[in-house]
Amino acid sequence: MGGWLWSPEFRRVRSWLRWVVFVVLVLGLGRAWFDLAEAQPGIAPADRIIAALQLMAGTWQPEGLDPLPRTLVIAQVVVPLATAGLAVLLLADLASWVRGLARGHTLLVGSGPAAATMAARLRRPEGERRQRVLVAPDGDDNTLRVNGVRGAKVIVVCGDDAFDTARNVATTRTAMTLARAKGVSTHLFVGDPDLALALRARRLAQQDDEGRPLRVFTVDELAVRHHMRTVPLDATPTPHLLVVGANAFGRAVIVEFARRWSRDGDRSGRPLVTLVADDAERALAQIGDRWPFVTRTCELRPVELPVEAAMLAIAERPFRSYFCYDDEQQALRAALTAATRWQPGPRSVVVRLGHLVGPADPTLFDDLGGALEPVAVYDAAAREILLTEKVRRTRATPSPDLVRIAADVEPLLAFARGIHQSYVDDALRRGETLGSRPLLRPWEDLPEEARHLNLVQAAAFPRTLAAIRCTVAPRSRLADPFFFRPGEVETLARSEHEHWLAEQRQRGWRFGRRRNDARKVHPLLVPWDELSEADRSRNRAIVRARPLLFDRVLEREGLQIVRLAADSTTPAPDVRPPWLTPDVVERLARLIHEGFVAKRREDGVAMGATPAMRSWEELPEDLREANRAQARDLGNKLDLLEATVTTTPPPRPFEFAEEEVEMLARYEHDRWVSERIAAGWRYGPRSDEAKTHDLLVPWLYLSAQKQEVDREMIRRIPKLVEAAGYHITRR
Repeated sequence: MGGWLWSPEFRRVRSWLRWVVFVVLVLGLGRAWFDLAEAQPGIAPADRIIAALQLMAGTWQPEGLDPLPRTLVIAQVVVPLATAGLAVLLLADLASWVRGLARGHTLLVGSGPAAATMAARLRRPEGERRQRVLVAPDGDDNTLRVNGVRGAKVIVVCGDDAFDTARNVATTRTAMTLARAKGVSTHLFVGDPDLALALRARRLAQQDDEGRPLRVFTVDELAVRHHMRTVPLDATPTPHLLVVGANAFGRAVIVEFARRWSRDGDRSGRPLVTLVADDAERALAQIGDRWPFVTRTCELRPVELPVEAAMLAIAERPFRSYFCYDDEQQALRAALTAATRWQPGPRSVVVRLGHLVGPADPTLFDDLGGALEPVAVYDAAAREILLTEKVRRTRATPSPDLVRIAADVEPLLAFARGIHQSYVDDALRRGETLGSRPLLRPWEDLPEEARHLNLVQAAAFPRTLAAIRCTVAPRSRLADPFFFRPGEVETLARSEHEHWLAEQRQRGWRFGRRRNDARKVHPLLVPWDELSEADRSRNRAIVRARPLLFDRVLEREGLQIVRLAADSTTPAPDVRPPWLTPDVVERLARLIHEGFVAKRREDGVAMGATPAMRSWEELPEDLREANRAQARDLGNKLDLLEATVTTTPPPRPFEFAEEEVEMLARYEHDRWVSERIAAGWRYGPRSDEAKTHDLLVPWLYLSAQKQEVDREMIRRIPKLVEAAGYHITRR
């Protein structure tokens, strides 16, 4: 009822009634004015005014008028009623105006059970005082203004129960335009998970949100994210997760479980995830295409059988079972079937519930011994919003749990942590020790100012993308892998240094030959051209590492960096240093092939089993040329790391850092894919005759075993170069 009072329908009715009542009041007073003059010819104008006021108040007592004219009798009834009605309507307008002045509240835009459930939870966060939540049933300008959109600190747009995407997006745009509060946070719910992902990608690529974040999710994604925080992962080293139903909730369960396991689980084993659904195989393939880390982290098993038959066919007892049907009765029936098939542990049978006003009462399911855990998705989604806002409001050094949650809900924070970790790793490789400088600390122990600087660098991510005409899009194996083009590293390194220079000067730092953090003195506060070559080289290395760093975060969000348009005029990088003579290339190609053959023989492949499993002299010419191309590309790889080759042995053997191994392995695989495709090969079962190969996919879609083969090949490069009579050293 409260929301209806501020609805546009009631506002239109109120406006219409206001004019009707006003007209009735004017007509009644006008008629009474003239009737008083006729009935009492000598009455003074002032007395008539007093009589009119008394008539409006309902206290007028006629004197000397007997009988009273019929029009005045009617006016005695109509005028007070019209006056009271007009007063009520004006008070409603005043209340609307006062409501529109609200500050620091949460504005929820929506109607129906979903909005009611979320509003109830947002008003009563656990362990905190009651919050003020205003509900706007519609998203038009006037309704938003009446409900205090200009002073809201949090805006949640869920619309009606159908989550009309177009309408919700339009409402969000209007609300963010009208909102004036500094740092207002907006949460937009849409019904389509793919559209939600696309909108998140576009938002992440925007250059400036003025400190006003917009988060786009489906209600199932947020509910699963909140629920998964309560799932213990240390009960068994390789758990079995059973998911019944391939709807948005079921898919979100698989992705979020893999995300948490890759971060917090036992890395020595791969958990088994079984999906029971009519389209289980297709659903798992789509998940693997969008989130490749899921297939590397978990063993995925599709089961396309009816639930009862699937329960009998599955031998492994799951540590948790999720029943994700949109039909709650069907989900509960399937859950009861599972309870009779296995002996589930406490809270291990999870059922999606969408129509409960609040969290389900667990006492309803005592017959299952407390095994059943209903998840009311609207309530859980609201809890996740509350947790997100709690993280944003935390000004002091947050707890480790809040730091982890912050990285979960905000990719830019994960970018910032990755930037700092790269800085620490680089310093440790140069021989420094952890804690020797104020910045050489774990992220959780960093001073607030240092965290801010990393966040500033992370916030430059959209600017970096725009500078090289790239953006963020939902991940797909059809997209070309991202690599820097010639000149881009230098351009971005210069740009990043200039922005860092401006930021530091704005914060009061100045140039000095010796660094002093207490006095805000830094020796690198000079223009790019005045930096030493070593310092410029360090900046370039940081820029080169960014795509891999960012991609690790984006992969877990189902996103990737893509170029906005192909540039056929820009040649591919091709560095041919003087030492890579034809004779050296031939020697390296032979060594590369011999290493490949040795590795395949270790895996049990016999000589002659495939055209590639032959000695160098017997190898077909096209395969020899492929090895030569790999050898010639060594110049590009070393140039990426600003390394070079000499004939003088270095003081200690050269080794790649692990992040360099990762970057070069991805580079080499994607180079090989491009080379094969250009030669007419295509994806399919491995066949040299048909020119098909099952590894013609982007790096992230390879199995963990195949990725390790590529990494091992990169680690062998220093030995290959030494066997050719040279040594790698850093510039």
